[in-house]
Amino acid sequence: MRKLTWFAGGFAVMCLLMMGNVPVLWLVVPALPILVLWHRTQPKDKQDWLEMTTNRRWRYVLWQVCRRGTAVVLGCGAGLCWFCVYYFLVCIPAMDCQGMQTISGTVIAQPQATDTGSYAFTLRLDSGADLLLYAPESWKSVQLGDHVQVEGQVEYTAFTYGEEVTYYTAKGVFLLGTCDQAPTVERPAVLPISCWPAWAAQRMKEGVQVAFDQVAAPLAIAVSLGDKNFLDDGLYTDMNRSGVTHAAVVSGLHVSFLVGVLMVLCRNRRRCAVALIPVLVFYAVMAGGTPSAFRAVWMQGAALVVPMVGREQDAPSAMALSLLVLMVQNPFSVAQVGLQLSFLSVSGILLLTPRIYRGLTRCLEERILRGWKKVAGRAWQWVSASVSASLGAMVLTVPLVGVVFGQVSLVAPVANILTLWAMSILMMCALVLGLLGLWLPGVAALLGQGAGLLGHYTVWMVHKLGTFPYAVLDMKNIYHVIWLVGAYAVFGLLLWGGVALLQVLWTGAGLLILLALPVGLSAFTVARSDLVVGAVDVGQGASTVLMHGDHTVVVDCGGSESTSAGDLSADYLASVGRTEVDVLLLTHLDKDHFNGVERLLDRVEVGEVYVPVSAKDQEEAQQLETWLEEKSIPCQWVEDEVDLTLGEMELRVIPPLGSGTTNEEGLSVLCTVEDFDVLITGDADSYVEHMIVKYFVIPNIELLMVGHHGSADSTSMELLGWARPELGIISVGEGNSYGHPDPETLERLHRSGVEVHRTDQEGTVTVVVQGENVGIW
Repeated sequence: MRKLTWFAGGFAVMCLLMMGNVPVLWLVVPALPILVLWHRTQPKDKQDWLEMTTNRRWRYVLWQVCRRGTAVVLGCGAGLCWFCVYYFLVCIPAMDCQGMQTISGTVIAQPQATDTGSYAFTLRLDSGADLLLYAPESWKSVQLGDHVQVEGQVEYTAFTYGEEVTYYTAKGVFLLGTCDQAPTVERPAVLPISCWPAWAAQRMKEGVQVAFDQVAAPLAIAVSLGDKNFLDDGLYTDMNRSGVTHAAVVSGLHVSFLVGVLMVLCRNRRRCAVALIPVLVFYAVMAGGTPSAFRAVWMQGAALVVPMVGREQDAPSAMALSLLVLMVQNPFSVAQVGLQLSFLSVSGILLLTPRIYRGLTRCLEERILRGWKKVAGRAWQWVSASVSASLGAMVLTVPLVGVVFGQVSLVAPVANILTLWAMSILMMCALVLGLLGLWLPGVAALLGQGAGLLGHYTVWMVHKLGTFPYAVLDMKNIYHVIWLVGAYAVFGLLLWGGVALLQVLWTGAGLLILLALPVGLSAFTVARSDLVVGAVDVGQGASTVLMHGDHTVVVDCGGSESTSAGDLSADYLASVGRTEVDVLLLTHLDKDHFNGVERLLDRVEVGEVYVPVSAKDQEEAQQLETWLEEKSIPCQWVEDEVDLTLGEMELRVIPPLGSGTTNEEGLSVLCTVEDFDVLITGDADSYVEHMIVKYFVIPNIELLMVGHHGSADSTSMELLGWARPELGIISVGEGNSYGHPDPETLERLHRSGVEVHRTDQEGTVTVVVQGENVGIW
């Protein structure tokens, strides 16, 4: 059955090539020789087979290679044919549905509130196609199963962002709709069958919320149903950084538990269990129909069915079968990162985990253990199983994670050992108590108090590991990339030569020392410099770090990146060996200067915070005060000029000088160390800049943090004429919708002789001042 694995691989590769618009006719060039060689080397009879395997090993090896190559070629051919058929049956009709029209269909998934205040609905249109609709707040009362009708705009999702993308199509969504009016709603007397899984999932979530408290319930819902919408941003970020997010995705662990329960109910009668496979499919749809859920269902289903048809159970073939089923259902799904990570992790576990486990437990072989040594041996076997499974899954997934998400978790093996057992038990308890909570809420709540301790422990442990300064590797750092490649090479040599515990320990210690070297060197460079200014790449936002001696100041912390600006800033500080900040200064509380503050406060110790008094009545200010009170951090509301001295670094905090929007009512900062001056104006416009040069003595500065991300109404010729900066850094997001930096601003900077650096083009920009020498990283 292993031929199926190669066939499925060829099918998947062809689908990826077709989605990338790669010319595939050139594949005929290698395909024809493979088919010819396979035919030529194929043994004609038993005697020919014996001759080939004994005296002509080269022919046997060539035959095996061509045999597998033929399976790949056939898979590519099947993939090409099916992709074309699917494209004409699904994609072309979807393209024809574009434009302003009447949208009429049934809500088949639980409505979700978005961050922008709108609602997202999945509709099964009267024509049979599915559509993802974004609707205004007037749709708030629309429920699952309702039939709705409204005038709206429909577009083909592959061109949503102006170019071909697969974000939606990989999830099976080919139509995207928007509307700005209330719908006509028809509520059915009986819920349609297509809505039953979503209804069951919603009821299960209600039962879990009854059984568990507000800390454990979101995690219990995530690990049992794969719904991460209830997790707060901080916990979700911690789970990503600690490498345990996979536990909140319905996969083999969940399906195996259900199979075990079904087998017990069926008294281990396999025929009855096979008949209950639809229950597994129903659960996978309840969990959002993710690729990992369906992959686990098809693999478990194959494990139940294969012995009944007299075939040997084969995990790679079962995995290949599940991949084929998913691609036949939607060939675009192969481009979904979740599917790729799911299959890569299982492949790594199948290929590498047994070998790693044998190496780690080799010290226990042929030894008779008694007493406490037996207990210690069992514990080591458990630890080895967890470590080997985690490493096996990571080996193939880490490169993809690094490319897609830009970071790789270093603490994942430790985090999995410490938390995976608790999340596994919590998942089982959530499935049982969630059902119990619907009929006996009091009993479920009583039992949930004990089971909820697992959730509390997991949240606490994940937070500790996720906020560890060196929890992840930043793949934008070339040294980290080189180190990771070296770690793979060393790991490969260990596996090739046989894994031994002592070798693993020595190798791990050596790799940690090598990883610590750049941090130590960076910390040494910062310590011996007069001033270091870091403009952290936070996307469309701002976060500036000022470091002198042992003192650290952060000005603003907000941005548009998927990773919080607080995490990005804390990781930057950790990369130079710093985990404490003397002063956090917020020029104003707009989202792009503020939305990373809570996370920054979680990651580093902050001495005090300075905020403009004009922001005191804002909702964000109340949030900030709550966070600071929890951590006993003093807050200074700046109304007049404030002078701060940190070693030889002098900070002049300029109070709000304008009125109107929050940009004009913000703070500005002048930082001086010996003869080097840095001016930060936040989002101040030309009027505020005029007031700065009119009422404050501004020296000729060496570095200007260009105001308002380079907008046209900032960085006026008046300010440039007075300050005469030599360097300018623009903190701006790549391809932002505001058009920053404005060409007029760039022209003014050019005419003034300012050397400009931009975070959208260079990433994080670091300026190092050592006497008269100024270096830029």
